[in-house]
Parts: sequence; structure tokens; C-alpha cells
Amino acid sequence: MLKKATPTLVQRKLCTIGDVCGQLSVGRSTVYGLIDGGTLRRVKVGARALIPQADVDAFVASLLDGAPA
Repeated sequence: MLKKATPTLVQRKLCTIGDVCGQLSVGRSTVYGLIDGGTLRRVKVGARALIPQADVDAFVASLLDGAPA
């Protein structure tokens, strides 16, 4: 029987605070500052606070474009 090939990298739609810290190479207080400032949205799923990956991508794009975040 042939096994199905599975992708090695799964694109997640929601990331933990720690994941976002790693992606941006910043600390937790910086990520929480971006949340408090409205740059990143935080959604609650159960007890977990998650950040939409689209928000992180948009923030990085704004940095690359030179636009204020």
C-alpha cells in the first residue's frame, strides 16, 4: 500500500503568543504591546489566546513597505 504524502510544513491560521514572538524575534511584552495598540488581534479559543497569522503577515508587510505599523 502506498502512503499518502503529507506536507512537512503546515500553515496555521492562528498562532500562540510564543509563536509570534519567534516569528518576529521579539519578546512577549512587544507582542502584547502590538495587541494593545490594535496592530494584532487576539482571539480566545478556550483558555488560549491566539493571534491570526494574517495579522502577523500584514504587520511584517507594513514593516517591509516602510509604512507605520
